[in-house]
Amino acid sequence: MKTRIVLTALTFCISLLGCAIQQTPRTSTGWTQADIDAATAEANRRCDARVADPKIDPIRQHIPVMDPDNATLLQIASKKKPTAREKDAILAWDAALTLCQQDHIDVDIAAGTYQNSPYAANYKSLMLANKQAKARLWAGQISYGEYIEITAANRKKWSDRQQQIQDGVRATEIQRAQAIAQQQQATAQTLMLFNRASSQYRQPVQTNCVKIGGQTSCSSY
Repeated sequence: MKTRIVLTALTFCISLLGCAIQQTPRTSTGWTQADIDAATAEANRRCDARVADPKIDPIRQHIPVMDPDNATLLQIASKKKPTAREKDAILAWDAALTLCQQDHIDVDIAAGTYQNSPYAANYKSLMLANKQAKARLWAGQISYGEYIEITAANRKKWSDRQQQIQDGVRATEIQRAQAIAQQQQATAQTLMLFNRASSQYRQPVQTNCVKIGGQTSCSSY
């Protein structure tokens, strides 16, 4: 089941280039990547069970509730708006997804990778945008097809922002590496100049050697 594709976006992104998990074997709370993977897998299983709730069944033919990227042509083209029974199913679906999202956020908080993360902010923006679209669908303001189109655009915006964040992280790492290299070069040059300058004040070394018999004895001062 692919509900996890969007729901684990936060955990996935936190382990990308520039994040603490990739740079160090453990996070600030002592979690390893294996710990995060295991906790995420368990959260995925709980989420799949929630979204399999029969209360959501009335809308399954209209929305790909388990895989937002797997909408059929008929679902995308649908002009149908939800009935009263389907509105109840939308509420049950939203409740399940809300628990799923919080479950994954809890994993990231426990791992110490959630706070002050641009990935976290982007994830929250995606969840809010999708909930707003779901509210419009429930209110009958948009059709199922329009909902699918809107949420697809939301995911595209989220993906573009993810790439921007990653590019920014890479650029920061490159700048940091360049700054370190420049600092090391400057330090080496300073040391070289210091050694040259200090050599002018060193006392000359004289060595006297005396040969006695078949042996030569030398002393320096």
